[in-house]
Amino acid sequence: MSIIRGIIPRFRYAGTKRKLWNPVSKKAVEILPEERIRLQCVGFLNETAGISFSKMKTELPVYFERNNSPLRADILTYDANFNPFLLVECKAPHIRLNEKAAIQTARYNHKVSAQYIWITNGITDFFYDVSREKFCSDSDIFDYQPKPFSKETLSESGFCIRDTDPHLRNLLQDFVQLNTLIYINIKSPNPVLEDLRHYYNLSETNNGKLAYTFIAGPDGQNYLVGMWSTPESGDSLLIIKLYKTFAQKVYIYTQRNDSIITDASLEIEDNQAFSLSKNVNWQEYFERLYHLFQ
Repeated sequence: MSIIRGIIPRFRYAGTKRKLWNPVSKKAVEILPEERIRLQCVGFLNETAGISFSKMKTELPVYFERNNSPLRADILTYDANFNPFLLVECKAPHIRLNEKAAIQTARYNHKVSAQYIWITNGITDFFYDVSREKFCSDSDIFDYQPKPFSKETLSESGFCIRDTDPHLRNLLQDFVQLNTLIYINIKSPNPVLEDLRHYYNLSETNNGKLAYTFIAGPDGQNYLVGMWSTPESGDSLLIIKLYKTFAQKVYIYTQRNDSIITDASLEIEDNQAFSLSKNVNWQEYFERLYHLFQ
């Protein structure tokens, strides 16, 4: 298991389009698999290993004689004296870490001369001590200094807007500590919340599977998103607009055999009945919302 599991990259909106945010280059970039892994590594290096962004470079140009344009190393960190310390090569999760990846990273390091090398696809990690010419572990490289998931990090990671109700923020603090959070790439039929690609808690229910998360919308509102799949009802997507910890409006989409059979929305009049709390039963919560449309 990769050491970046549980690290959430940062997100920003460019208008209504959701993008990843690189805090090193201070640029918004497209949500691509390799970019996501790169920025998870940046998050780990800063939030867990205690390396400041000022001692990192991303997409560092690396020049070779036979290339007309430079190749780019994913991440390079520096030590206290600003000597190259760690070279990180990031691959998309579906890319195997093989000899080709190792040779590519070694070529880069021949130019940058880092003390250590880290190759990752977000699933598997390999660490290498250059001076000793042998593989090593993450504990040989990093002095772990984990930071708590602050309220600023919650909003920067796209789970909520900055001005979020304290009760909802406390619930989110617990949510992001879950080790079951996984990235899901999903398209949205909703015109308000068009991008649902995010980190979800995935769990088995009594009669199917449930994945849910919180997303800050481009309209400055918080949303709860649930994907529920059962043999009887097929696949259901519920998008809940929140007011503080209360469900304010629900959008529902159900699908069978790749065809949408329900596309509806409903204003919630009894907010108290759908208030979120730390001891909420998520299966029951989404089931009750689902049955409002029956």
